[in-house]
Amino acid sequence: MKTARWDRGYLRASRTATYGLLGIVPLFCIYEILAWFGSRRSMIEARNSIDLWLRSLIESLGLNAQWVLIVCLALALLSALWLREASTTPLRMSYFFLMILEGAAYAAVIGYPLSRLTRSLLSASPLTSSQLMLAFGAGAYEELIFRALFYDVTVRTLRRYYAMPARSAYIAAAVFSSFLFSAFHGEPLSFYNSLYRFFTGVLFCALYSGRGLAVTAWTHTLYDLFLLVA
Repeated sequence: MKTARWDRGYLRASRTATYGLLGIVPLFCIYEILAWFGSRRSMIEARNSIDLWLRSLIESLGLNAQWVLIVCLALALLSALWLREASTTPLRMSYFFLMILEGAAYAAVIGYPLSRLTRSLLSASPLTSSQLMLAFGAGAYEELIFRALFYDVTVRTLRRYYAMPARSAYIAAAVFSSFLFSAFHGEPLSFYNSLYRFFTGVLFCALYSGRGLAVTAWTHTLYDLFLLVA
């Protein structure tokens, strides 16, 4: 009986904004550490495309991108703690480890079938990343922008302001955010690349709806690593 209540507590808590924001902080930290060491060794920074776009936008306003992103990360942490104080959600370290394990399980499950699906359609090889840090950057930046922003906000907008039925809103938002997710990547454009990223985006939208930001972000990171070593 206690196990059932504990399981429900984890499933409910891990979907909250508190766990979502706190759960992706390690991804940002690991990404920045790897980027720092990489730039020191090779004098070249190979960063996530979303990160580069945000930095360019911030610097175009005459601001220091690195400090602005640090302040945003600090604000996210404060917001997570404020949301924790405003709710009855328990903050347990074991839940964070469980979210990583859950993400690893999803990454292993969806990685192979998705690769086979795109291969069977187009007889091509799946894309893989050549750098470890990009996997962490993808999980952090891309899930925050394409799922927490484009997908989630689109669903809420369609339901609230256009009175769209829930199922239709989720489908429309998934198609919209997955199209942007596919189009934004910097790899050479091809039908296979676009379709592969689109399918991946749809799966991550479904996972985000069911399991929240942190689990989806860790799934994305570990999924990229799974493809890298598969």
